[in-house]
Amino acid sequence: MKRIICMTLASLVLLSVVSCGKTEPAEISSTASAAETFLVDRLGAVPDDVIIGDAAVATSYGVDMSDFDSEGYIVRTIGDKTLILGKTEDGLDRAARYYANYVYGNPTPADKVYGEGARLECLTVCGRTIEDFVITVTDEHPEGSYPESTEYASTELASLIKQATGVSVPVVKDVGDKPYIRLTCDGSGNNGEEGFTVTVTEEGNIEILGGLKRGCLYAVYDIAEKWLGMRFVSYDYTYIYEQDLVDITPDMSYSDAPGMLLRYPYNASINPGFIGFADRGEFAAKNKLHTNTGSAKFGYTPVVTANHGLYKYWEVEAYENNPCMTDPDMNELVIENIRAELEAAKTSGALYRGNYYHVNLGQNDNNVFCYCKECRAVANEEGSWSGPLVRLVKEIADTFAEDYPEAKFGILAYYGTEKPCKITKLPDNAFVTYCITGSCYCGPMDGSECRPERVGLSTFTVEEERENLLGWNDVTGNLKLWYYYFADNISTPTNVMRNMYKDFRYLYSLGIREMFVEFEHNMFSYDVPGSWLLSKLMWDPTMTEEEFLVLRDEIMLLTYGDGYEYILENTEIYDTLLECSDRNFWGADLDIAKVRCESDYLIYLMNEAQRLADCARTERNVQYIKVHVLYNAVSVYYNDYKVNGTAEQKAYYDSLMAELKEILTGSGATYISMWKTQVDTPTIPEIDWESDPYAWLGVR
Repeated sequence: MKRIICMTLASLVLLSVVSCGKTEPAEISSTASAAETFLVDRLGAVPDDVIIGDAAVATSYGVDMSDFDSEGYIVRTIGDKTLILGKTEDGLDRAARYYANYVYGNPTPADKVYGEGARLECLTVCGRTIEDFVITVTDEHPEGSYPESTEYASTELASLIKQATGVSVPVVKDVGDKPYIRLTCDGSGNNGEEGFTVTVTEEGNIEILGGLKRGCLYAVYDIAEKWLGMRFVSYDYTYIYEQDLVDITPDMSYSDAPGMLLRYPYNASINPGFIGFADRGEFAAKNKLHTNTGSAKFGYTPVVTANHGLYKYWEVEAYENNPCMTDPDMNELVIENIRAELEAAKTSGALYRGNYYHVNLGQNDNNVFCYCKECRAVANEEGSWSGPLVRLVKEIADTFAEDYPEAKFGILAYYGTEKPCKITKLPDNAFVTYCITGSCYCGPMDGSECRPERVGLSTFTVEEERENLLGWNDVTGNLKLWYYYFADNISTPTNVMRNMYKDFRYLYSLGIREMFVEFEHNMFSYDVPGSWLLSKLMWDPTMTEEEFLVLRDEIMLLTYGDGYEYILENTEIYDTLLECSDRNFWGADLDIAKVRCESDYLIYLMNEAQRLADCARTERNVQYIKVHVLYNAVSVYYNDYKVNGTAEQKAYYDSLMAELKEILTGSGATYISMWKTQVDTPTIPEIDWESDPYAWLGVR
């Protein structure tokens, strides 16, 4: 088909010369309006030598775009005319952007045919085309496995092959004499619960042997990335690389398994309408992450973390002060409420799903504890306010160990209880999630690029955090980590890409194997590429730094378009603007003098990144990062340009403010700061666009 399109376009050279008896081309479709608007905004007008239109217009020129996908387009210069044709509105938008970036004004214009036919033109196994194959699932399912997950994996594999190649491979019970891809749930333990082995046999079949719980499903998504060229970028966007031929051979057989047992990046945006990276079960599974799902097709909820949970059994609100943990009557209330929950879970069957049934016993969301004589005595004896909490949870865990062996009881070491107790040890049916909230954004968590004495929100130095972590290993054999990456407000973006690799290597070296990472951000941040990179590090925390950087560049390209390197340079410069501070808050301080010196260049970088965006989605993503640059520029220029500047400086300032306003008001976001309840921090609709921007955040 690609050759046919090329020949058809070549023949259009004749159409501009020989048109006897030829019907005039159709009028430009109304769906071309967005592309036309883009060209007018970028170039001032649609050039006279441009013919722009959708699939209907392409048909009038003898070009059939029915075999193009929704992103497909054609940009072709023929004689003194340039065709800009898109299959859909999205394709036409991409075509117009390609024309503006690579054809307009170029003495040697680069033609482009994109999205024609299947992204993977030909998929073969040992030379045999995938059209000949069937997919099947072994009938036997080991005890403890989830047959629904393996069955779902088989239909997902068929769906992904169809998306990449256009070929429908049937899922059957009886393969007959057909070559096959067979999925088998492995009960031997060799692939654990989530690992897998993919074997390409000499006979030309593919055997997928997946771990007991979720192995087959993760194998399917791994194959999709490795062989089908798929990248699961966001819940509503999958990128598929164009490939001519992939021939799967026996030497491509491989095994893999996750390095982290708990893998969950959580995005806690303060703005409405934001959908986090792992909030949808099917999308989390595609990136081999965990998610809070009760679906058998995803293998049920696997290992989880502890959160604020005791409040339910105390019968108080999660934000209230922590009640007394040594009061026998209060503790009896907690035990009876837990007993009722476990009985209900037994009746419903929920007790037996997943790796275990989690009873969440994390403290309330504050560091205010009971200071009665008994609680103080326990805290003093144990050397920490974690003492009363650990003793309470040990009592609970011991109470239910015999009757409910499926249950595990989780503690949250957080905000006053981070320091481990000295005496009490937890039984095997309890675990601890240690929470780090105050790492320095000027360097990685190991403190190698930070002052050793630096303290943050948690009030601990790097060395003290390390001692706490290692100390909890003496209290429990089941230690998990909850780690925050904050993006405090539109002034200071958190460049998680800078520290993420070193953070993971450091934490892995301390023995951490279960990670829950939370992005607290305000929508204008690196949460999507950051979460995607986290998914890769959580699966393979021992990858080399070179491998990590390749992945970083790939997701930056897929998120921000061809100008992603300008954004990477922007992040490198922003890293030099951050100050290592001891402030008890989320985020970092900026060196204002350096911001003033760098702002014009940072604006140039973001303008270039925006110019090279290949579609509306990537341009929007660029703009969300550009918010930081624009806000800091108008902040440092307010007095010199807006208040006391020349007419030219005032006009420049106003143009920056107008762009910032357009992005913020068009984003659908409500807040510009994590501290949305702060008195002097307005919502976006409340912003006085003529006022001092520093005042928006209560900084000046």
